[in-house]
Amino acid sequence: MKKKTTLFTVITLFLLMGGMGCEEEKKEIINPPYIENSGTLLGTWYWEKSYVPGPPSSSNPQTPQNSGIIKLLTLKNDSSWMLKEDNKETRGEKFTIGKGLTYDPYMTEIKYDSIAFYQDKKIVRIEYFRLYGNTLDFCWDFRGTTGSGLTRWKYIIKN
Repeated sequence: MKKKTTLFTVITLFLLMGGMGCEEEKKEIINPPYIENSGTLLGTWYWEKSYVPGPPSSSNPQTPQNSGIIKLLTLKNDSSWMLKEDNKETRGEKFTIGKGLTYDPYMTEIKYDSIAFYQDKKIVRIEYFRLYGNTLDFCWDFRGTTGSGLTRWKYIIKN
């Protein structure tokens, strides 16, 4: 529990620091034009909104408009990934797709998919997702838990 609290605090601090950027750039990208997605995760995704328990606040942002935070997630053909939050970039060496509660890339009977993000040859994050049209939802509830919220991304750029 202490580890989760520390991780939440670190993420919150990054989110708060990320709000200090160029306002003109933010206005330009806050409502990007979405394009049709052919059913692939590859490309660039724009953070559209998050549904999380509790009211919107600086530690609980729900949209780029009310938080001032712009996030772009890029998944590339070579399985590398990049997360850009305002002007800060996190680059990962690879991502893999799997299925199941404990991230099993060979399991096929589970109805939700998972994506594991690697950095320095270690998994740094696992997300459970649903992809439909140009929308990508990350949500722990897809694996049967409750109260975890949902983060929605929109497809904006093909790779």
